[in-house]
Amino acid sequence: MTRFPYRAGDCLAICDRCGCRFYLSELSEQYDGLMVCNTGCFDEQHPQELAPPPRVQQPIMNTRPEPADNFIEEMSVSRDDL
Repeated sequence: MTRFPYRAGDCLAICDRCGCRFYLSELSEQYDGLMVCNTGCFDEQHPQELAPPPRVQQPIMNTRPEPADNFIEEMSVSRDDL
């Protein structure tokens, strides 16, 4: 008996990872597009790769610009002003 007897509607394919020959129904498409066998080559996508991107910080509405610095000259303030 041959290793791959005839199956109606199923064809032979090669695993992209290990290079072994399988029926196409025994291969699965991985998240990166590779067709790999289910016997040990199939890798699931890591959950961290499915995490949503960080949120963009929203701008603050109705902000006012910082006022210009106001310097006091020497001897312009007397003791009575305080």
